[in-house]
Amino acid sequence: MRTRFFDDLLTAATWAEQVVLLGAGMDTRAYRLNLPPDTVVFELDHPDIFTAKNAVLKDVNPRCQRREVSADLGGRWEPALEDAGFDKARRTVWLAEGLFFYLIEDAVRGLLRSSARLCRVRALFGADVFGTGLLRLPSMQPLIEHRRGSNHPLPFCTDRPGELLAAGGWRTDTVVRLGQPQANFGRLPEVPADWDGRPDPTMGTHLAVGFRHD
Repeated sequence: MRTRFFDDLLTAATWAEQVVLLGAGMDTRAYRLNLPPDTVVFELDHPDIFTAKNAVLKDVNPRCQRREVSADLGGRWEPALEDAGFDKARRTVWLAEGLFFYLIEDAVRGLLRSSARLCRVRALFGADVFGTGLLRLPSMQPLIEHRRGSNHPLPFCTDRPGELLAAGGWRTDTVVRLGQPQANFGRLPEVPADWDGRPDPTMGTHLAVGFRHD
């Protein structure tokens, strides 16, 4: 459901000239979405991910321009993106799908601020976040105890995704819970359409979209 939501978000952004996939992993949007041929899709991730991915996709051609950017999103990734040809003056869609949970809070906030600084014209940022209720699930307790015992930060979760985007320099446009009509597609228990976006201390996944210079 999350992937379909972001697919629709990206294909509807017909104004976009470049796309940045943060923590791209095995993402295949450059191959399977009908993006304009001159659209540039930048995929950021660790180099070993690209090695595995390219072995699987070696006989398939992307439908648009695809550029790999080897980078650690927990550190300084901006120079590598710019070296790959990212243009601050081109309209951009940023997607962080399935990423924030694996970063610490400071890295998430820094990533949002850095991406906002790289946008001089119209841009959109889409991300998914877990609610803090996830950290209270019994199945999560071994991980929580291990992190605390080794003095490592807990996985990133928030019940206020709109405030998170705003603090990173993005004007919050949409916050949707999986299960609402916009992110249901007939496959999930329904969440009321009039849910007002207030903090929900459950493990529910929120899909947040912000704009900059729109």
